[in-house]
Amino acid sequence: MGARAGLQCGKGLLRRVLAPRRAPLRVDRERGIDSVSGEAVTGVLVPPGSGEKVPRGPRYHRILAELPELEVVELRFGPDFEGVEPHTHSDHVDSFYVLDGEAEFVMGDEVVRVGPGTYVAAAVGVVHGFRNVGDGELRMLNVHAPNTGFARRLRDA
Repeated sequence: MGARAGLQCGKGLLRRVLAPRRAPLRVDRERGIDSVSGEAVTGVLVPPGSGEKVPRGPRYHRILAELPELEVVELRFGPDFEGVEPHTHSDHVDSFYVLDGEAEFVMGDEVVRVGPGTYVAAAVGVVHGFRNVGDGELRMLNVHAPNTGFARRLRDA
């Protein structure tokens, strides 16, 4: 009750959003990703292969969502990737969902080896880092909640 269906077309794609009466789904057609201008957003829909690709040598990362509450990035690392040194965040949760490959995560004092289907979340203040320990590509979804500008830093690097 009180919901309405909103339809938007872009790049040959039909987007259907069911939401309460708030601002419509905002689509940035230049970058092919959803973005926020400070207004309430009903949701984010990123079709397969879409999203903003940020080049990293022969590979790329893909920005899937940037909302005030969270940002989601598909990370891709080759077997030669040395890893992310252990670090902490004082302002957000940093979480990862392994899609392909094998990773070794440092979480506090523990080191764990994980594969596809594994979810890892580092709470605020928890030391964490990771590296690719497989022979192939490591591909993960990385979620930062709330958004603290990780996607922007990827673009600027």
